[in-house]
Amino acid sequence: MMKANIPPWLCWLIGILTIIPLSIDSGRQFYLENKLYNQIEIVADTNNDNRTSVDEWAEVYKKLGIYFNDLDPKDLTIKEMQKYLSRNN
Repeated sequence: MMKANIPPWLCWLIGILTIIPLSIDSGRQFYLENKLYNQIEIVADTNNDNRTSVDEWAEVYKKLGIYFNDLDPKDLTIKEMQKYLSRNN
């Protein structure tokens, strides 16, 4: 069995080229999550006091059919946030 003689710089380059797209995708997902979250805060603020209360968040979860634990609320997924906004915008 022959060993492949791959130069270390090539391994490094392949690793970097693999990591860059993954970090770009993570950044896009983070941006989208924050954008959707901010939109939900605005829509859910039914009394327009620029503060989304626990009761207002509970209503968001209720409309999505998700149990709301005010001490440890479940993070909403991108799909759940999009679903809420499509129904309430």
